[in-house]
Amino acid sequence: MKTINGPVASAPTLKDLVNTPTKQIALAVMILGNVFMLSSPVMISMISVHLRLSAMEITELTAGYLISAEAMAALPIIVLGKPVLALVKAKFLSLFKRKNRDKK
Repeated sequence: MKTINGPVASAPTLKDLVNTPTKQIALAVMILGNVFMLSSPVMISMISVHLRLSAMEITELTAGYLISAEAMAALPIIVLGKPVLALVKAKFLSLFKRKNRDKK
């Protein structure tokens, strides 16, 4: 399909946007950071029970774990840029959309 200004460009895919080794590593680090944040309650509980930590040590462990996970999730955005973040967000949110909605 052509428009007045030329052919219609299709939306870029994740493969098109993450096309260098640096961006691939940054995307992997961002995904790993998000996994760490989601798994933090389980991981911190397992570590603290296994090592028999005190309440103060658990607090320190939690703070360090969450700060490092947040940094791993946020810093790659500088390398990847806004288009990649928007595409990843759209793909993630599409997992939770209903396929068949009843129209009343």
